[in-house]
Amino acid sequence: MIETGCYTKQQDKLVKKFKKTLKRYEPRLSAQYGEEFAKTINVDAMAYYIELIPRIPYYETALYRPIILLNAQLIAIVG
Repeated sequence: MIETGCYTKQQDKLVKKFKKTLKRYEPRLSAQYGEEFAKTINVDAMAYYIELIPRIPYYETALYRPIILLNAQLIAIVG
């Protein structure tokens, strides 16, 4: 069974990691879309990621967790 809501306890840690990810990609986004739009993307992506965290599926295997969390970050950025 796939559960959701399991990552809400880790929200602070996940948000901190996502901030690092956004910071790493900020130069690329700025070069591609301009500095102002890159800032807008970062703000919107963070808000969406925080909204996604309770809905991230949890599987009973450690193998899938990094992939699932990375996909949630990508969804927040692109979404």
